[in-house]
Amino acid sequence: MKSYPTDVVQNFNVQTGPPQLGPVATENWRMFAPLEDAQAGLGMIDGATDRAVMVDATAFGGIYSQFVYLDPASTIRARIVVGTADDAQGRMTIMEYPSDIFDRDTNPLPMIDKFTPGQPHVLKVQRITPEIGQLFWAATETAAAAETVKAAR
Repeated sequence: MKSYPTDVVQNFNVQTGPPQLGPVATENWRMFAPLEDAQAGLGMIDGATDRAVMVDATAFGGIYSQFVYLDPASTIRARIVVGTADDAQGRMTIMEYPSDIFDRDTNPLPMIDKFTPGQPHVLKVQRITPEIGQLFWAATETAAAAETVKAAR
């Protein structure tokens, strides 16, 4: 999410005692999106993976249990898409925030995405461990650029 996830706060006291609620940390905003944006992100992910399924992140517990949703009617939630993808080494698991993939379609994440804003790009998968893959946006050649390269050969 490019802006603050409204109607959500973060509990910074997860050990014992009363909750210490505060604004969601800026680095966590990318986990959140309205349902419409999350579904658009799911569609993007589904095109690059197999069997992509979107779930509410609270199903995973851990950090996701720190978020408190103040408005039950709000569609802004942290969601995770789980899927698989194959490459020459075999199958890998993909877990991504659909909101992050949606936002990165127009605002590339430095050192992960390989395109500049406005440049044609496509969602790809790269293996980061023997079992886990990561999605990234990669620049594509335009038809004119491909013809220039072809003519130069």
